[in-house]
Amino acid sequence: MRKSTDATFIRELSSKLCPDLNDVIWHESEVTLSTWGQGLETGKAVEFLSLCSLIKAFQHRGQEVNIPDLYKNHPDLFYIRNILPRHHGAQAGHDAVNGESLPLKLRFLGALTPRAVIQQSDGYPLLIFREGHPIHFINYAKQYNIYYLERPDLLISKASIEIQLLNDNEVSFSYKYQNGLTSGKLRIANHAKLPLISLSHTGELDIPISGIVECSVGKGRDRASEQLEAYRLLCKAPLMPKSVLVNGRSKRCKEYDFEIYIDLSLPDTTTVEQAIVGGMIDFSNVLLAELI
Repeated sequence: MRKSTDATFIRELSSKLCPDLNDVIWHESEVTLSTWGQGLETGKAVEFLSLCSLIKAFQHRGQEVNIPDLYKNHPDLFYIRNILPRHHGAQAGHDAVNGESLPLKLRFLGALTPRAVIQQSDGYPLLIFREGHPIHFINYAKQYNIYYLERPDLLISKASIEIQLLNDNEVSFSYKYQNGLTSGKLRIANHAKLPLISLSHTGELDIPISGIVECSVGKGRDRASEQLEAYRLLCKAPLMPKSVLVNGRSKRCKEYDFEIYIDLSLPDTTTVEQAIVGGMIDFSNVLLAELI
């Protein structure tokens, strides 16, 4: 029995919950080292576990969950943020090294592609993004000329997305949601400014966000609340997204719709699995009920 939960246990549990992701989870590289080779205090391993637990929760409900083929061929891409590469390594909180070894066109594809797709009967699946929603980011930057920095660890949106690599220098995207369509083209370039070639909209301009998942191994209530307020300001239209905080500290944060407490200090690590999977099932039940 382990003395306490560590990154190795989190990796094993992630593999148990999502065997379809085993090739990604057990892939070894400089990129994956930032998740599995560091201490739990970075929060990256818990974020990964939260994603796997959310996928497991949807499967528990009988939902079909697909992992894009891009990650089977390039598992490193699964670990990078869903935020477009820009030359801003000095920015606070930015990991300037993670993903830099990947070809730039692959980084663009990985930034645009959701980590998981949950099929729905109405033709608009649920898309799960990590540490950013690229289309929302593009839309927001174009409308307000603001490159927002606050990004939830996981974002869930109800939409369909098509991404096409046009050539070595350009990539196109088409993002269709219930009341609108956003499409455009990006130049594959690492600049400080968003390399947007074109952007067009039909229907509503505001891209809806259905759910927010924030993860922490020791975040205080004040900081968690501040982050949620910032996220809600960014993602408030047309409906306020449901939210869940996965927390390694037993401090209540009532501003979130759900809080999942996982005690990382206990030697009996089965409690971690029970807490996080059970909490994500509750979260997914409410999330899907809101979308019917």
